[in-house]
Amino acid sequence: MKILAMALALVLALTAVACGGDDEPVAIADATNCEQVMDAFIPLMQEILDSMSDLTMADLMSDDTPEPLLDFEERMEEIGAKAEDLDCSDDEMASMLEDRVDELEAEGPVAEFVLEILKEGDFD
Repeated sequence: MKILAMALALVLALTAVACGGDDEPVAIADATNCEQVMDAFIPLMQEILDSMSDLTMADLMSDDTPEPLLDFEERMEEIGAKAEDLDCSDDEMASMLEDRVDELEAEGPVAEFVLEILKEGDFD
């Protein structure tokens, strides 16, 4: 149940975030368009996936939420809010994420699980 809830939260946050583009990534707070939101999202998501590399599926089932997942939720809220402020549509963001998801790598069962959700791109 906790895995499903996390997956749904991830899906909702990512549909609000999926933009891509410029050569120089900007901080999320400085993004002025959807492409810059995605430019900020990709390295952030890689950092999050890296922090999940030592987590197991049992960690997801525990009553105590692991620190990387708490950090993930907080960062996704920030990115989702910025995408909303810039009027980035869910479809636009999902399309840009689909174009760039192959830039991400994952090690460990939880990180691989999260990356598979991103690659499937089924956010409906």
